[in-house]
Amino acid sequence: MVSRAQLSWQSSLAHGVRRKPLFHSGWAESGVVTSLVEYAAGSTFPEHGHPQGEEIFVISGELADACEVYPGHSWLWLPPGSVHSPKMAGGALLYVREGGFGAERRTEGAGS
Repeated sequence: MVSRAQLSWQSSLAHGVRRKPLFHSGWAESGVVTSLVEYAAGSTFPEHGHPQGEEIFVISGELADACEVYPGHSWLWLPPGSVHSPKMAGGALLYVREGGFGAERRTEGAGS
């Protein structure tokens, strides 16, 4: 068993954003990657796509994008092909699962 405390934070491409990889399976094009992602207050991540979809749970803080502000304990599902540019006015900690999603939606109901 590996606890998250044993894993290291890694810098990302965006200033003020770092991630702690938790799990990786498969190939980059079709695999699944889960991680904790920490955004410092005022940080943003450039617009980017998710060809294989993305699932986000806001652990603390707020995640904002062009559409809405999602407070702590919000769950988001971005279907394959989604594009977004997250912004964190006050900082945030997210659980993120990237990839492994088919074109179908896994469950009914979305949002927080």
